[in-house]
Amino acid sequence: MSLELGRPDEPSKRPPEGASLVTYFTPRLILGLGVIGFGVLLLLDNLDLVEASRMLRYLVPCVLLGIGATVLAKKSASGWLWILAGGWTLLGALDIIDAGFWEFFFPLALVSAGYILVSRSFRAPRPKPDGLSDRDGIANAFAFMSGNERKNDSSTFRGGDLFAFMGGVTLDLRRAKALPEGAMIDAFTMWGGIEIRVPENWRVVSEVVPLLGGFEDNTKPPADPSAIEGRLLVRGVAFMGGIEVKN
Repeated sequence: MSLELGRPDEPSKRPPEGASLVTYFTPRLILGLGVIGFGVLLLLDNLDLVEASRMLRYLVPCVLLGIGATVLAKKSASGWLWILAGGWTLLGALDIIDAGFWEFFFPLALVSAGYILVSRSFRAPRPKPDGLSDRDGIANAFAFMSGNERKNDSSTFRGGDLFAFMGGVTLDLRRAKALPEGAMIDAFTMWGGIEIRVPENWRVVSEVVPLLGGFEDNTKPPADPSAIEGRLLVRGVAFMGGIEVKN
């Protein structure tokens, strides 16, 4: 009698060769471990074995520090924000500092947002192809505590600049065509939202850095890769806000 361990055609569940710890230690893993630890502490507290409130003071900053370390390991600068939040919270739990995190973080966030605005204002303009004006191939939208909806149906779309502060920006590119080398959009939102609508035959690449915010790619790529006719690179920052790309 033989014991069948698995069929030959089944995919192997072993880690791929050459995989490092960075591959598996993700923010989701750290957050999951933190949730498990939180549940265990509550259970032990209900059994009168430990005092959960005291231990939670150290669990939260440790989770934030762990998330920051995993994000930095994946070469994302947003990890420093998590480390700052975790370190500041841990120092408060140890009674080393008295100032709350948000008392320090809020003015720092305003300074950072202002710096981004200033640096973007002095950014050198991109070279333009011959025969094209900024209006033809570039879409710029600014919203400050308001809403701004734009459409662009250029046959030579190459990018743009979107900014939303406590407001919303919507850019409709469903009738546009990107240049052969692709298009690039710089997006920044703070306490607001940016929505970009693209054709179904475009491929979206994201380099957005979410800082207490998020980026969502809800596009539906065509089943046939050869049907892709455009490429859109979205980069920027989503600070306590959201950036969404969809069809």
